[in-house]
Amino acid sequence: MTERLYASDPYLLEFDAAVVGRREHEGRPAVLLDRTAFYAESGGQVSDRGTIEGAGWRVTVDDVKKIDGRIAAIGTIEGELKFGNATARVPGSRRRDTERRRGHAVDAARAAIAEDAQRLAPGLQREIEQANGHAIRGEEL
Repeated sequence: MTERLYASDPYLLEFDAAVVGRREHEGRPAVLLDRTAFYAESGGQVSDRGTIEGAGWRVTVDDVKKIDGRIAAIGTIEGELKFGNATARVPGSRRRDTERRRGHAVDAARAAIAEDAQRLAPGLQREIEQANGHAIRGEEL
């Protein structure tokens, strides 16, 4: 299993890891790390891009997928990939764009849920607010 560094630090953009495997994904090389801050494509979220570098080689990562239960960085390899120590980087600008898009999607979903709740059960929000003793804020939906 790949340790998912983004779970404890979603803003991590550079990290050290060990290359522990190599697979092929749709005819392209996929690098497996023991730990990663690369987000994999999932639930409509686009995957990260970036680089992984070791002694005498570099992977330009243009896609990240889950393969066999592990996070795999897919891209172009320059030089001869070796197992062992590596440094990986995620461009901050791309991560911020992804976070911003995800935030907009979450906000839109909350608004849609609130609108549907008002339409389907107009008195429900008032009953919940009375039971809780305060007004419901958008982030509580």
